[in-house]
Amino acid sequence: MPSKPSGAAAPGQVRIIGGDLRRSIIPVVAMEGLRPTPDRVRETLFNWLGQTLPPIAVLDAFAGTGALGLEALSRGAVHVAFCETQPVVRRQLEQTVSLLAGRLNRPDIKTSVSGQDVCAHLRSALQAGFRYDLALLDPPFHSDWLEKALPLVLAVMKPGGRVYVEWHAGLDDNPTVSSMLQQAGWGVEREQKAGQVFYHLLYMHASV
Repeated sequence: MPSKPSGAAAPGQVRIIGGDLRRSIIPVVAMEGLRPTPDRVRETLFNWLGQTLPPIAVLDAFAGTGALGLEALSRGAVHVAFCETQPVVRRQLEQTVSLLAGRLNRPDIKTSVSGQDVCAHLRSALQAGFRYDLALLDPPFHSDWLEKALPLVLAVMKPGGRVYVEWHAGLDDNPTVSSMLQQAGWGVEREQKAGQVFYHLLYMHASV
């Protein structure tokens, strides 16, 4: 994961806030710009999605600590793919995912941690015909990663799927992103702001 500009150091750990792994610790590597999704933002997201998820396939892009994907796994997701390119962060993520997934008594669980960048992972998924029910996007703020990854993300979503985007600005403020969503038949279902973080839940229009 490319570094994420931030004015504050990341905490040493965060905790899963819901589901079977509630209160489990997620270590946070001391790396400048690593920015775990705040508890109150994760809480709101899963109020939107539902406290318990069906057995869905989830992509945690730009995973970092893996807090978003692990939260989904804790709440019922059965297949969670994490993408993280920073080697130090990825090694910690691999350990965390292995430990926490092993605590769940659910034999159908599948997890993977990829060192590919998100676009390469998505192209591979497209070629393989794999589709996701939920994608969690928390790209580096003030970068072009959202514009690069979003078209591919939308292409690998199942009908009725949802895409979560965490960003430094509202998506309506970015003409390029707004145009991508409109052309692909997607819209913003819900959005809120917490401090300097804007977060959005996207949906596919029924007519698409």
